[in-house]
Amino acid sequence: MEFLTADSGDVSIEIKRSTFLGKLKKVESEEEAKNFVASVKKEHSLATHNCYAYIVFDDGVERVRYSDDGEPQGTAGLPILGVLKNKGLFNVAVVVTRYFGGIKLGAGGLVRAYAETASEACNSAIITKCVLCTKYLVPFSYENYKKFNMFKMPKYSKTLSTEYSDKVNVTFAVSKEDAEAFVGSFESFYNKKQSISALTDIICEFEEG
Repeated sequence: MEFLTADSGDVSIEIKRSTFLGKLKKVESEEEAKNFVASVKKEHSLATHNCYAYIVFDDGVERVRYSDDGEPQGTAGLPILGVLKNKGLFNVAVVVTRYFGGIKLGAGGLVRAYAETASEACNSAIITKCVLCTKYLVPFSYENYKKFNMFKMPKYSKTLSTEYSDKVNVTFAVSKEDAEAFVGSFESFYNKKQSISALTDIICEFEEG
């Protein structure tokens, strides 16, 4: 299981005197997405429109929702949603706020304006890859811990915690896809003289690029 997500996107675009504000936020549930939309609507309560879309995995179910918020049907919410889908983003909510400047854009112009604003909001955000990983615990001796610096970890892996006592207890995560090969390499590296325990599966984020 892998998917892209993003966070902290914020842009402002002027198109034929109308100001379009795009805000993006990473969300972990549909409730969080709704709360984000509500907060932007409250912040920009005097705006002409606050259109939005979100895609979120909530309890293992993909939740998708969008709104034109008074714009002609299909000219705002769907284009925003289309941007999220085209970029392969999940657990993300985008709100595009419009302050009308007096010049009508027409249906095609609105679609382009909302899509462009949403796209720029995504481009301004921090993109990360979410990967299903297995969490491991390794109780290193100090000697073996020094050797660990020479071990080549898979691309999608990260250290989660390091605790020092009579041993060095390291907790780290490795992508499920690489887990079997990783354990084999790890045991070979230490000639099967270093214990390693799989704990549970978790979702970890890795910055792209």
